[in-house]
Amino acid sequence: MVLALLVLAASGAVAPIRSDDAFLHLASGRELVRLGHLPQQDTLLDAERPGPWVLHSWLAELIFYGAAQLGGLPLLMALRGLLVCATLAALFCLLRARGSPGWLAALATGAAFLAPGIRSVLTRPLLFSHLLLVVFLYVLLQVRAGRWSAARLWLLPSLMVPWANLHAGHVAGAGVVVLALVALAAEQVFPPRDGQGVSLRRAALPLAATLLATLANPYGHGVWLYALGFGGDGQYAGQVWEWVAATPGRQPWLFLWLGVGALAALAAARRLMVLPWLVAAALLVSPLVASRFAFHGAVGAALALGLAVPALRSAARPLLRPGPARLLWALALALPLAAAGGSLRSTGAFHSAVDERFFPVGAVRFMERNMVKGRLLNYREWGGYLLWNRPGRKVFMDGRVAASAGAQLADYLAVVEAKPGYGHVLNRRGVQVVLSPHHMLRPADGAPLQPMARDPAWALTYFDDVALIYQRVIPASAEHLRRVAYRTLAPGDDRAPVRRGADPDLAEAELRRALATAPSTRAATYLGVLLMGRGRLEEAEQVLSAALVRSPGSLPLLNNLGVAAMRLGNRDEAMRLFKQVLKLNPEHKNAWRNLKSLERTANK
Repeated sequence: MVLALLVLAASGAVAPIRSDDAFLHLASGRELVRLGHLPQQDTLLDAERPGPWVLHSWLAELIFYGAAQLGGLPLLMALRGLLVCATLAALFCLLRARGSPGWLAALATGAAFLAPGIRSVLTRPLLFSHLLLVVFLYVLLQVRAGRWSAARLWLLPSLMVPWANLHAGHVAGAGVVVLALVALAAEQVFPPRDGQGVSLRRAALPLAATLLATLANPYGHGVWLYALGFGGDGQYAGQVWEWVAATPGRQPWLFLWLGVGALAALAAARRLMVLPWLVAAALLVSPLVASRFAFHGAVGAALALGLAVPALRSAARPLLRPGPARLLWALALALPLAAAGGSLRSTGAFHSAVDERFFPVGAVRFMERNMVKGRLLNYREWGGYLLWNRPGRKVFMDGRVAASAGAQLADYLAVVEAKPGYGHVLNRRGVQVVLSPHHMLRPADGAPLQPMARDPAWALTYFDDVALIYQRVIPASAEHLRRVAYRTLAPGDDRAPVRRGADPDLAEAELRRALATAPSTRAATYLGVLLMGRGRLEEAEQVLSAALVRSPGSLPLLNNLGVAAMRLGNRDEAMRLFKQVLKLNPEHKNAWRNLKSLERTANK
């Protein structure tokens, strides 16, 4: 089972990096080393008025940065996998120590890992909070069960000191300690039936010291104010989806697992001790406060289930017999191995890489190769990636809500939503380069074309399947724009990517240049359609087929390749391609239309 859980954790750790937070934390660690101290104001955003910067996870960011410096992304991802493995091992040991049979501990551990989703294993300081939360529970419940002496509770303040500097999630650990004090106080009034327990008088001092240890960080109680600012009516409430309550529609597997845990807790409530039952119940409801606590809820469900089966031994005795237990062991082993197999199948192999389908890898290479300079307005989800891969350069926006709130956020939204007067914002802020995905910079009325594509003050200088680069037209950049600007293309509008009235020879030349600069599905599709419109069907088929080798599942390529085959008279191949598109997307309107047209022609 340990090997199965290790494979599961490793399969998540080798998934391509698609979290901008990972790069943001690396860039923050590098900035800390550069400055040599904790900054009071933000130094990464190109803001008119830098906001405060509460670097609550400074120690974790230094650890991540050190790992990246020593071994690059492979060592960083290995560290992520190690933290996940340690968390799974701690939860497995916790459940076994509470009397759960091995198959149940294994099954509950695997479910707790899978139910919250892949965000549980992103390279973030939150990983340290997950591990330390389970360790805190282990120490508290071991002391409560009488297996450890109350002196072991002094482990908690010694663990809280680093936790308070690793991540603001230490407030969850403080909450568990408060619940422990409440439960122990209740047991003084209502003695437990098992006669076990620990004296509140002996436990109060180390638990109080644990609460005081939460202040052992450079910001003191300011970290509490920062963390609480995201919940309820806090100043950052609603700005981050993680701090919005989890819902069954968005996280169905999590709620299925929470339901199992809730039923187990209710079924055994009378037989359970107050402390473990109270902690499990609190963790179970935590995702209803914020999605960020999805893993906490999954741990609560695992704890409730692990406590319930030993408590209901008479009802669970059939499951503890050798025959059923072997079947349940098989299920417990199959769950993580199947999940690991699915993860590895999607990633292809064990590797450490950046997901080039999400991050603007090609665009950054273009900017560095062509020495594109000037103030940059960037897509928010790419802020950390840009900071890490363009050292020494600031960004307009990144994922730090506290640093980017207020006027900075208002200016950003005015541009990315193409609100009236967005050009004045760009002028006032002196923005000279805009890096955006294709879906950004569109008006709220749903217009298919980005208004910047029509603005003569801006020139399109780069595009691929992920990103667009617009540069301001100024005399100083005239020679650069003459070489790289596209005059006939509007890739932000898939229905009319070539401007009306454009010279077809120039459009073809620019599309071939775009393909040579950054081979992309989008440019190949545009070129194939243009060549078909000019009657050069064989050339179009060659261009589309070559692009399909690089992107075998691309629906635009498959559909347009089918159109080329249909016009060349190869009906069987065209029908195969259209059916392949519809197999991948049954709602693809163009493929349905083309297939119907092909069938009508065949019937005639």
